[in-house]
Amino acid sequence: MTQFSEYGSAIARGLVDGWRQYHLWTRDPNIHAWGIEPFLSVKVAQALYEASGGAGWVTLETPIAKLHEWSGASTGRVADSINKSGRVDVAFYNRLDRLRGLVEVKRHFGFSGLKADSHRLVAMLDRFGKKHEGSVRWVAVCALHLTLPGKKPAEARMADAAKKFRTEFPKLKVDTYSDRLPRPKFTRRFEGCPEDAVGLCILLRP
Repeated sequence: MTQFSEYGSAIARGLVDGWRQYHLWTRDPNIHAWGIEPFLSVKVAQALYEASGGAGWVTLETPIAKLHEWSGASTGRVADSINKSGRVDVAFYNRLDRLRGLVEVKRHFGFSGLKADSHRLVAMLDRFGKKHEGSVRWVAVCALHLTLPGKKPAEARMADAAKKFRTEFPKLKVDTYSDRLPRPKFTRRFEGCPEDAVGLCILLRP
């Protein structure tokens, strides 16, 4: 059975694999400039599928109203903070077709940028999880960090964000995962070119 750590590690791995693939196609290391969150979401989804050994499956940009239905959670009112007209970047289902995890993918990693998404995901974890007879067991926020000269390293950003997440959600377990990939040799080098990319993931669970 796939453990939470395998999901978190897969998400971080998918982010850096997306960075590598983007380099291969474009020779451009500035992945943050072009709004390619959907591409990173695809790579995260692929990594989750592979982590399940092909037994699980994924959906992308799934309407929250459908996630409510597929979670099996009780019908009735849903908190306004969830925004049932919205969507979730990646949803993961186990081999029994049960919705298990929800992921939001961002281009930049930092608590302020992830805060709104994390509160929405935690509200779904509560509403679509055990408390209301639903199947969701974990949620995650993730982003790609590019290591630039003179800027705060990924480890420091992760530590800062994790501390704030634990303060913001004291009743949840906060797990952190990362994966690092050096700058591919085939990219053009220029002033300020990142030396590597780090996929950072924070996974929240009861």
